[in-house]
Amino acid sequence: MGVFLATQVLSNSTSVALDLFEYSYKFSRFQGASATSKFCAKLNASSDLLNSKSKFCKTPGRRAITEEALLELEDEAEKYTEYIKKLEVDVPVKPKEKASEFKKKLLRVKMRMIQGMNGMEIRISSTSPTPRRNK
Repeated sequence: MGVFLATQVLSNSTSVALDLFEYSYKFSRFQGASATSKFCAKLNASSDLLNSKSKFCKTPGRRAITEEALLELEDEAEKYTEYIKKLEVDVPVKPKEKASEFKKKLLRVKMRMIQGMNGMEIRISSTSPTPRRNK
């Protein structure tokens, strides 16, 4: 899995979506997704720890790496390390797939999720809208 795709999948947005589908919409397919949601949130936070840039950020674990913040950052990193060490993985590992096959599977999963929303209104918008031409 590419780094860009991994950061999208293991994001806080994914964590929130899993919780939403499990608790708010109560989709049976998402029953028990809270562990995966927690995993996504923790990995997102740990990557934020490594991407810290702001020297004056007030959020613990998100400050830039400076001498003053080093102990705090080490404590946060230790929390994430301990969490990862405690994880139990019981998933069969498949041989590496071609990227195009993976993308097809991902698209099928997305389509199943959309079909499973039964009549919910879905709006998809572009992040960069195309400019309108005046006639």
